[in-house]
Amino acid sequence: TSYALAKGYSEPNVLTISVIVFYVISSIAVYVATFVFICIRYYKTMYSAQGYLTHTLPVKGVTIFNGKLIVSTVWMIISIMFLILSVFFFVNAASEGEAWESITRYTWTEFNRRMYEETGVIFTPFFIWFLFEALIGTVVINLWIFTSFAIGQLSDKHKVALSIVTGMVLYFAFQIFELFETISAVRESAGSLNIQSGTDEYAMFMNQMMTSVLLLSIVTCAVMYAACIIINKKKLNLE
Repeated sequence: TSYALAKGYSEPNVLTISVIVFYVISSIAVYVATFVFICIRYYKTMYSAQGYLTHTLPVKGVTIFNGKLIVSTVWMIISIMFLILSVFFFVNAASEGEAWESITRYTWTEFNRRMYEETGVIFTPFFIWFLFEALIGTVVINLWIFTSFAIGQLSDKHKVALSIVTGMVLYFAFQIFELFETISAVRESAGSLNIQSGTDEYAMFMNQMMTSVLLLSIVTCAVMYAACIIINKKKLNLE
């Protein structure tokens, strides 16, 4: 009996595994559903038959586009926040409160000090950068969708197909640019280390990466935003 109990505790419980799998699938489904909903609503209200009503509103096209971009970004942020909170509560419940205890164990000042001693990076500016980059990243995702649809609607017969192909091309282009940025950041930080002796390698690399990623995200947003505005203003081709 003791052997069976010990064996039972060591082996994964089928119900527990099923709950975890169901939770993971449900969490992903909520985010994907939000993403798909944004795609469908944007396309229908901008480039389908409903687009005629949208573009006849007594407001500028830029204002309409900005409104849709802001609303879509807010919805994605809300879905991400709920996803993060649900993951935290799930982990905290599974760890019987240890996750929350580990977070509240140190004060903000002490956590900053400990992180600086171990990595050479101060947590507060890193956290602010992370929040700002998360916001810009959400805008990039929405502009990626909008730019794909804007280019796709230029076709007379295959709007959706061209939108999908454009989205795939843009995605791979983003990956290539990010790879080059990472390589460039590594080279620049390595060059700085050769000149400035005593500088912490990890902190140098993180500062370079943070700057490069943020600049790349801002430039990407600006390019796609301009493309959407120009196409919607001069090349609008409704169904």
